[in-house]
Amino acid sequence: MKKHVLMIASAAALLAACGPADNDPLPDPSIDPQTAPDTTAATDSPVTIAEAETAPLDEAVADENMSNYNAGFEVDVDTEMQAEAADGVWVTRADWTGFGPENSEAVLRVSCGEYGTINISRSVDIDPDKPVEAIVAAGDQTESGYWKASETTQMPAAELELYARSPIFDALTGADKIGFMGNGMPALIVPGDALLNERVATCRETGSGTTAPMP
Repeated sequence: MKKHVLMIASAAALLAACGPADNDPLPDPSIDPQTAPDTTAATDSPVTIAEAETAPLDEAVADENMSNYNAGFEVDVDTEMQAEAADGVWVTRADWTGFGPENSEAVLRVSCGEYGTINISRSVDIDPDKPVEAIVAAGDQTESGYWKASETTQMPAAELELYARSPIFDALTGADKIGFMGNGMPALIVPGDALLNERVATCRETGSGTTAPMP
């Protein structure tokens, strides 16, 4: 585009050098050039190519290009993991293994997903239209993904799916603490447990029960 603009400017300069065009109006001898108003000023200031390229997008266009994902999540994982693990117990049911206060609903559930994934569910309310970035930490490993509002639970919950073969699940074995974090969510730090390890192993070996075992 810039090359085209330069070529047009050069041609215009060449025409100007050859003299005025035949249809250019002749000056009115009755007008004093020293007192005549300047009619060459444009009503709008011209915009250079450089200014046009760096000008901000129209707000309506920018809104259309905005992602629904709340990206840009930054967290100091080491600091978050220094917190004490929450009080509670791990329990196992037919379809999930969960953690929560004793004799109450689990605030965290881990179950086998389809296509070689593991589903993690937290009891927290998020905007269904705006998934938020997630980080899971255990040992020296971290894994990221997106929390999405659950469509299957009666109570508000956010779900995260990760590949069962992710190294984060290897780090769960023997981990003293496991951190579940999300943009705009308080970090949930839970103790590691053999029941969780068993659920992960089951998901890796047999899948959700609706898919073939993982290779």
